[in-house]
Amino acid sequence: MIDVLSRLDNSERQPVVVNFLIGEIARILQMPEEKIAHNCTIQDLGIDSLMAMELATTIEVKLGIDLPVLTLADNVTLDGLANRIINMLDLGDNNNISTNNSVNDIVTSLAKIHAEDFTEEEMQSITKDIDSNQIAPKRLIK
Repeated sequence: MIDVLSRLDNSERQPVVVNFLIGEIARILQMPEEKIAHNCTIQDLGIDSLMAMELATTIEVKLGIDLPVLTLADNVTLDGLANRIINMLDLGDNNNISTNNSVNDIVTSLAKIHAEDFTEEEMQSITKDIDSNQIAPKRLIK
């Protein structure tokens, strides 16, 4: 899959990744691919947390990227998820996003869900602290 994507232009990558996601989601949900629309959100499709873990693991194994499961809980469409995946892939054309942007995406996503009064500056400060290891991530499940 990575070989195929690396040979494509940016505009051609997105539909390929969307089709990959549709195929994997169809497999997980045990339903025909034709019933899955590219503009549906993961939640609209009925993906629960265990299915999201399975999808994230499949993406990690088949595409070689570590996609945080929280990305799938962010009410993202398949089109949006495909774009995030493409940005995370190192395809040799400088289209991958930095870790800081990934952390910022996660902080922003969590703030939208759990905090009403977070300013952009506060989110950037939290992201900076995490990236500089001033705030160490803690494992909640042992």
